[in-house]
Order: sequence, then structure tokens, then C-alpha cells
Amino acid sequence: MRINGLNYDVLVDGQGEPIMMLHGFTGSLHTWRRFVTCYKNNFKFIIPSIIGHGKTDAPLENNRYKIESVVSDLVEILNQLKIEKVHLVGYSMGGRVAIAFALKYPNRLKSLILESASSGISTKKEQLKRQESDEKLATRIEQEGLEAFIDYWEKVPLFEPLESMLRFPDKLRLRTERMSHKSNGLSSSLRMMGTGSQPYYMDKLNRINIPTLILTGEKDEKFCRIGGEMCDKIKNSEHVVVKNSGHVIHLEQPEKFDRIVVDFIMKVEGK
Repeated sequence: MRINGLNYDVLVDGQGEPIMMLHGFTGSLHTWRRFVTCYKNNFKFIIPSIIGHGKTDAPLENNRYKIESVVSDLVEILNQLKIEKVHLVGYSMGGRVAIAFALKYPNRLKSLILESASSGISTKKEQLKRQESDEKLATRIEQEGLEAFIDYWEKVPLFEPLESMLRFPDKLRLRTERMSHKSNGLSSSLRMMGTGSQPYYMDKLNRINIPTLILTGEKDEKFCRIGGEMCDKIKNSEHVVVKNSGHVIHLEQPEKFDRIVVDFIMKVEGK
């Protein structure tokens, strides 16, 4: 799809209530392929590869990767498809984008589902520290290349539970997905959509009134804490901690993830 001057790779499949799903950093629309295959007879899926990821364009202009700009792209995707409201699912980076979407366009959402998402960093000092960290990673991608970065990324402690649980075919599929990007797309995403650059949303979450589900894995202690804090702020929300899972719940505990998400959406729909 041609969206605000960029070519976006967007999967549109299924029938029923519309769900838009947003992947995390180094992901793509393929992140959600299994979920779509299982539930395309129940829901209509709108799944983009976010700017800089997969087959979607990776422009050189950094400002194009700002979360606010990405949200505008997502709204335009819905406009072109003539879809007024969706259930919005966002994982990690996609969760940060989903929060921004919910704050700016609440009238376009039926519900909000956040998996291992952050609401930002509260202090300027910590923001700058995280921006420096993200900049180092971005520079590493540019200097060492995509494959060397993915080798490093797979060993980040955040993903240890995932790496220990995935079988070889699934590891290979995940590796292929992570290698599908352009280096400049990932580096720009880190600089402009990283947690350090993300606006601080925690003190704005009380504006969100739509039904909200917050999912975190019990082994992911940092995001369990963040999830609890977000749940306290969002009026119509619930926080589910998934047993025997870390950051990537949809891959570590796919059946539990499916059941929790589908049950929540059906409850919102009154079914």
C-alpha cells in the first residue's frame, strides 16, 4: 500500500471483527502469521510491517520514523481500507506505538492489547542514558552490518527464555524474519522509536478509556512492574501475567497468548 509517500507491506486477511497487530523491533508482519492462520475465520486482520522493517520502505530521513509519524501511517492504512475501528494489538516496540495510537485516536479503537510494552522513561537523565544506549546499537548496525547485529541481538538477556524454549524450525523462522530488514531501517527505528526517544506516556494513560489488556511474562520482571503501573493508570484495564514466559509471550506460550487475547476480544464484543 502507498501510505503517506511510503510503500507499506500490509497483510489483510480473514473475516469478522477487524484486528490490527503491530510487531516488535526486528519483527515484521510475519510475526503474527501463526495467529492469523488460526483465527482468520473469526477476525479480519490488518497487519503492517512497520517502517524500516520487512518489505516496507526504509527511508533515510530519520524523522519519518518518529512514533507520531508511524501512528499517522497506521491511521491512513485504516482509512484506505475503509475500516473505522479496530482492536489494536502491539508487542514491545509495537506496543509503544499502540499506546501512542490510543492516546491520539481513541475513537478508532475498540480495544487495546499491549504485550510487553513500555510507557516510556520518566526522567530526562534516564531518557538521555537510554538514547545513548540506543545510539550505540544503531551505530553498531551501521558499522558491523545486519548479520553481526542479529547475532548479538539473539543473545540479549531479554530473550534468554525464548531462546531456551524455541525448537530449531521456529528458531530458523525467527532468524529469517530478523534478517529480512535493511540496516538503515533498524538503526533509524532504534534512534526514533526506541524507548529513549519515546515520549513519556505514563502520566497520560488515565486518558485511555477503552477496554485494555496488558500482558507480561512472569520471567520478565521489569515489564511485569511496568505493566502493573500501567494497569493502575488505565481505568478500564486488566493485567495478566503469563506463567512460564518471558518477554515474547506469543512465541514462548502461544496457546496461552491466543486464548487470553481471543477471550478478551470476544468479551469486548459481548460474545
